[in-house]
Amino acid sequence: MLIETSPPAVTPDMDAEIAAHLRLSTGFGLDRTAEAREAFRSAVSHIEASIGLCLAPRGFVFRRRLSASTASVEAPISPIRSLTSVLRIPADGGSPDALDLSLFTLEAGAGRTRIRSRIQFFDILEFNFEAGFGADWADTPADLRRAVLILTADLFDGRVADEPVRAPASIGALIAPWRPLRLSAGAL
Repeated sequence: MLIETSPPAVTPDMDAEIAAHLRLSTGFGLDRTAEAREAFRSAVSHIEASIGLCLAPRGFVFRRRLSASTASVEAPISPIRSLTSVLRIPADGGSPDALDLSLFTLEAGAGRTRIRSRIQFFDILEFNFEAGFGADWADTPADLRRAVLILTADLFDGRVADEPVRAPASIGALIAPWRPLRLSAGAL
């Protein structure tokens, strides 16, 4: 299971980008700022769930046993920028051991990032890592940032509507190239 260790931080640059997109004045009030930030975080979560990529840089942790044949594991979200720690969780319930990060490498593939180990471990490992396209929101590809802003505006405007908010069709076009391919052996 993937656990977010820090929520997406809304930096002053992100605030300015959100305010400009929503066409809000610079002094639009604390309650509207909080609503805009909440709409932004919801939009980020929705789009990340749709494409399996981390858009806003932040930390995560997950536990997994390495594959016996390849001594690797596929991360549940990509791209991973760096491993911050790896703990070995003993099967007997003993205290976790910190492992040397030089034992692990990150391999970015067409889909998810794989974490490979130089040696085989038989215990469950806890991977702590930083994910995102870069250290800053500006490193996120422009089409994905635009999709988040469109959905942010829709969620922000829909907060007073009586009907449920539906994502605009333009978002699908913006994130389509980033969706994972699903291949099957079925008939055409």
